[in-house]
Amino acid sequence: PTVNDADNNGIADDVDQQVKNAKDLVEKAEQAYADLDKAIKDAGDLVTPDELAGLQAKLAEAQKEKQAAQDAVNALPDTV
Repeated sequence: PTVNDADNNGIADDVDQQVKNAKDLVEKAEQAYADLDKAIKDAGDLVTPDELAGLQAKLAEAQKEKQAAQDAVNALPDTV
């Protein structure tokens, strides 16, 4: 047989990698939403059309990152 728990933590290495990947994607999504929040606050009360387009692009990016993170979490085995 081949080694599939190199770090001897009781979890198969491929599952360890899936968990790490999911955590990384969640952090990336959280950062995207934090960046959006900051951009909204920086825009202030008056928003130009260019600023609105930038905010909408940041929102779309944050939503994309969130979906990628959700997909990664959903793909984790039930035992995790």
